[in-house]
Amino acid sequence: LRCGGRELLVEIAQRRGLPFVALSLDREEPDVPAVDIDDFGGAREAARHLAGLGHRRVAVLGIGLGPAPRLVPPEEVRATRFVNVRERARGFWAGMEEAGVPEEDVPVAAVRDDAADVDAAVGLLLDGPRPPTGLLAMSDRVAMAALDALAARGVAVPGRISVTGFD
Repeated sequence: LRCGGRELLVEIAQRRGLPFVALSLDREEPDVPAVDIDDFGGAREAARHLAGLGHRRVAVLGIGLGPAPRLVPPEEVRATRFVNVRERARGFWAGMEEAGVPEEDVPVAAVRDDAADVDAAVGLLLDGPRPPTGLLAMSDRVAMAALDALAARGVAVPGRISVTGFD
C-alpha cells in the first residue's frame, strides 16, 4: 500500500486482517509495517555533497510546509506532520552543520510542487541578504523547476549556484 498518513487502505487492511506493508507513511505508525527511504541520511548526503563543493551559503526548497512561497522558521519545519519533510530538513541541516554551517544559516523556503511557487521562492532567496550558492530541493521536480527559474534569471548552474534534488 502506498500511503500518505494513516489512509483508508491501511485501516481496511487492518480491520480485515490482511497482510500488507505500507510505503511512505507521512508519520511514524508503530503498528503499521512500512518500508520507506532514508530521508535523513539521503538529505544529509546531499548537503555533504554541496558542502564538499565548497558551498557554505545554502538554502532548502521545502515541500509540505503550508502556504507558499515563504521562508519557514526551523520550529515550524520541525512541527510539520510529514515525517519525510521533517527528516529531510534535519538531514540537510545535519550535513551542513558538519561543514560548520549552523541550522539558522540554512533558510527553508516553502514551495508547492508548482513551477510558479518555485520561481517565486528562488527569487525570494536570491534577493535576500545572503543569496545561496547552493540549493537543496526536497524533490526532484522542485529541483528541476529551480533550474528553470535560475535559467530564466540568467543565473549560471553550476557556475554561480549548484542545485541538488532528493526524492
